[in-house]
Amino acid sequence: MNKTSESSDCFLYSSADSDYSILYYESQYANKVRFVIDENFNLKIRFPILSNKAHYQMHTHDYYFRIIVGSEELFSSNLTKNNNENYLPIKFLEEYDIFYEDIRHARLLEYEVLNKISLISDRPVLFKKISGEFVNIPYNKTNLSEEFFLISKSKLTFVNAIIVKDYKCVNGIHIYYLYAHEINERIKTWFSVNTNYVIVPNRKWIDIFYPNSFMYDEKILINDRKLKIKVTPYNKKDMLTYLSPDNKQIQVPFNRNGTAEIYLDKGYIYNFSLNHEIANELTVQRVDELNNEGFLYPTYLNDKLLDLNTPTNLKRKIFSVESEKSVHVYRDDKAPLIVKQIESNDIEAVHIPYIATYKSKSKEKADKQINISAIIRLTKWTTSTTEEFQRVLKYVKQSDVDNKNKYINNLLSNYNKLPLNLLYELRRGR
Repeated sequence: MNKTSESSDCFLYSSADSDYSILYYESQYANKVRFVIDENFNLKIRFPILSNKAHYQMHTHDYYFRIIVGSEELFSSNLTKNNNENYLPIKFLEEYDIFYEDIRHARLLEYEVLNKISLISDRPVLFKKISGEFVNIPYNKTNLSEEFFLISKSKLTFVNAIIVKDYKCVNGIHIYYLYAHEINERIKTWFSVNTNYVIVPNRKWIDIFYPNSFMYDEKILINDRKLKIKVTPYNKKDMLTYLSPDNKQIQVPFNRNGTAEIYLDKGYIYNFSLNHEIANELTVQRVDELNNEGFLYPTYLNDKLLDLNTPTNLKRKIFSVESEKSVHVYRDDKAPLIVKQIESNDIEAVHIPYIATYKSKSKEKADKQINISAIIRLTKWTTSTTEEFQRVLKYVKQSDVDNKNKYINNLLSNYNKLPLNLLYELRRGR
């Protein structure tokens, strides 16, 4: 999940979330030039997308530019979020020259300009799965996905814990498609000897499993004495740690289901952490009662708006949402808590790391109720999310309303803003 949401959004994270270096590096490099490979050994180069501000300036001032790598070209109009067109197919070479046509425009838009980029150095390059893609890892400390790639100038030999699924040698470059079910000490040692990477254990999530009603107010407020916490994925070495009201450090093991029970004193703020290098933390306080308007109902989310918040459904297979993905989360008529999307048609249920899972709103229902007339009225405009703005703009473009161009021009002159009343109606799902 991403902590860089709009400032008007509420975060799902507890107040004690740890900023571990691996998560920091992944977020820092998310919008950099990267290489992407697939299971068929097709290699692409992915270019950064433009910021919302730069995208608007590009269209307003005609600051268009073109990126050229070999015989492939990419236009700046394709450098937009979620369109999956900011890629160029490339051959396996050690280094690539990058040319920019109208480079002055790129610089005016504060776009990162690179003259060269290297695929490989003297040591092997790791590609691991991030958001469904095998992406090169330009930083040293990282975890691993079960399947990953290594690209090397020299031939490699592996320990038994690393399985070679496929192999190819192109232009003297060795490409290995690999699999490792569990990251053990032998794998970590192999990486430290043969590469520049330091492999750390894969991240874990600790979530509130019971009670299933709580409030979020910089910390998690619950009105039950018993608290059940779940760790995902579970290992018998996992241990939950917190400081008791009498200032003693308490360690609690998890049972075979990966859950642990704690009994809370009223008023005391508990900070729960895990004995794991990459894991979230939870801050919890027991109170007398909760405000009904603030109730959040964790468990599972389903696009079909089925009520999965029952014990019989706790055995469903859960889709784990990692930090690179999140979902539209609504609470009554409030703003979405997290504003990103999962693009998948076959997800039955979703587990949001750290805290909870929610029912999603139907977009189609909301789109049919957009009040176009609000766009032309003299009213207060307020910052919206890019998804909300694009949704309204698309709706107006496809409508048969009179003076359509007037509405469109008014929207574009207030880029990434919407009338307050309209935004309120959208977020209520009416």
